[in-house]
Amino acid sequence: MAQPSTSVKSLCTQRFKDLSVYFPPEITISDLLRVSEPEALEDVERKDRLLMRLFWRIFVEPVRSAVQDPFAKSALLTAGDDVLNLCELLSAVLLKTFQPDKLPTDRLSDVLKTTNKATIKYADLSCNSLLDDDLQFVVPFLLALPNLEIADLSNNRLHGYRDMPSVTQGILQLLQKPSLRYLDITVNALASVDGRRFFLEVTNTAP
Repeated sequence: MAQPSTSVKSLCTQRFKDLSVYFPPEITISDLLRVSEPEALEDVERKDRLLMRLFWRIFVEPVRSAVQDPFAKSALLTAGDDVLNLCELLSAVLLKTFQPDKLPTDRLSDVLKTTNKATIKYADLSCNSLLDDDLQFVVPFLLALPNLEIADLSNNRLHGYRDMPSVTQGILQLLQKPSLRYLDITVNALASVDGRRFFLEVTNTAP
């Protein structure tokens, strides 16, 4: 099975060599996961469409299925050797009963067991509807990645309403991580005008 980080052009050999003209060298399987098969076929010449469908079935769909399986090996959850992609793959602990196909945050430690932690520089935990309660698992998970430079927690449901001190402390721990250069908390109530109290807490608590 191809990996998400595999160059698509490198797979266009033998019977698929005529498809190489459709893929720039920098396009990877991970990029193709962002588009549907019909979208991918739009600009393909009629004579190549059957071949492209076969290519899609052999190389793209198996990776898509593996990435959508939250219990797959972490190597299949990466978009590259230094990227850990958990976007839309996690479930908030309070919601895990309703999302049995996703990995609950209280099992994030399982991902660490099969991940080369030292290589990860970018962790994407966006778009998972994570709640304040999940930070007790998310923060230690991110802190355990020694060379993490970018942590994406955007598009979740972090707001700090239930336990502001612990939320503040968790965010501060991440901000104080020596390797971290960028923490994305946009599109959370925490980062909106509703989060004014949070930013006051951070300002007053920060060393």
